[in-house]
Amino acid sequence: MAVYRLPLDDDALQHGGDRDDPTGGHGPRGQAYAFDISQRIGGTVRAARTGQVVFVENKAGSTNVDPSVPGYGTAVLIRHPGGTVAAYDHLKYKSTKPSKNQYAFQGEAIAVSDALSL
Repeated sequence: MAVYRLPLDDDALQHGGDRDDPTGGHGPRGQAYAFDISQRIGGTVRAARTGQVVFVENKAGSTNVDPSVPGYGTAVLIRHPGGTVAAYDHLKYKSTKPSKNQYAFQGEAIAVSDALSL
């Protein structure tokens, strides 16, 4: 059984919400296996598990604040052993630390939060 670490510093968690709704959530497929975590803007985002970085996108602006920002805004996706993927969205522009194909280790700082929800 995989053990996940909250992807933020212990004192940064404000509140979280389980998005276990296969019909609602973000987009037409919903978020059947997602868990949104709220964090203060400027907080350190850390890898929940070790894995390979498979996607990094840096777009200026926050998708939570400015609907004209396309896609995820600034985001990092990490593929874990076994094939699961963690998506870290709503990150501060140009704050991402790992590059595509690098490994991020559990607890490693990977970016800075740019919104109240990751």
